[in-house]
Amino acid sequence: IVLLNICVDEVKMLNLHCFVFLVAVASIFKYVSTCTLSVEGISPLFTQTFGSRTIAFKAREDKVFFEDSVKAHCSDGELIVESQTNNYNSYYYPLQSGIYNTFEFHCFNNKIAINDVEHINARVSCSNKIQLKLYESSTVLPKCDGFTNYAIGFNNDDVGEVIKAGICYDLDALSLKFAMYVASSKNVLISKTNHNSGVLPVSLDFDLKTNDLTNYFDLIKKNSLDSALANQFQVDNLIQDKSLSIELEHLDTFNTIWWRQLREENWRYFLEALGQRTKSTLRLYVVSVGTYGNITIPSATNNCTSSKPNLLTVETSDTEVLVPAYMWAYVKSVAADDVEEFVVIGHNSPYVSDMQQSQ
Repeated sequence: IVLLNICVDEVKMLNLHCFVFLVAVASIFKYVSTCTLSVEGISPLFTQTFGSRTIAFKAREDKVFFEDSVKAHCSDGELIVESQTNNYNSYYYPLQSGIYNTFEFHCFNNKIAINDVEHINARVSCSNKIQLKLYESSTVLPKCDGFTNYAIGFNNDDVGEVIKAGICYDLDALSLKFAMYVASSKNVLISKTNHNSGVLPVSLDFDLKTNDLTNYFDLIKKNSLDSALANQFQVDNLIQDKSLSIELEHLDTFNTIWWRQLREENWRYFLEALGQRTKSTLRLYVVSVGTYGNITIPSATNNCTSSKPNLLTVETSDTEVLVPAYMWAYVKSVAADDVEEFVVIGHNSPYVSDMQQSQ
């Protein structure tokens, strides 16, 4: 009986210690302030600093949760902020119109501080969609000697130069040779403070900002095909990665002519498999994409004696664009310890060559 009383007392003491510990932990977490920014309309880019690094990210499901502070950036146009000081107030605009494209929000006592005034709710948006800019690069992409090199991205005060894609372009022929980008499942970009670095791990830079080439030349556009050709072909971005192609849709410089069946089926299956691979391995892949060859229209007669091939072309006021016979992609892991790499080649034509026919 005595032993039983001792055990009971020890259990009581243990429970008391646990209770004190839980109260202490609860007290600590009670004072951790958490705030939420809502995103409505066009989303800004958000950045936060931890240690020597800065993280840039987009809102998930139109919400941004933060404890200390977070910056919102609009690279094009004005940052629009609407907020409430209490549950009974309607939303109003706490920032002077036309002044800010970047603003840092602070969190105190679960409220968002804007110009030293606490708000219980705040929602943000950009007046204009964020558009990537085209820069001529002084450094050269691999296999692009003798052609013009461009970097596509934006400049941010916190993370520096962010290069989303690079292209090798033949200005004399107004022809896109190939493009490079990074396939990733991550929604963030991590950069060292005061160190310019981009998503694309190749030697490109923002040496000279320029306009889209459509400001100077009549390049192929999505409405450039006549009705007969548009039944089987379409003008679209050479980069078909979903998130990146949306960001690049205003740049006709990336346009090429796709056979619909390839773009909508086999090429899409390849990109879906690559997307699943980036998610399962959490690794990044540099993807180079380009075109090869030209489609030759089959002769209407079997005994064609003409030595000149009948190439499939699309004309603009400045150039004659040859429809490529193949699309290719070279995929390589960014990780230094990973030798994974492969090549994908897609037949970009409804016509099949008879390899046994004598030439």
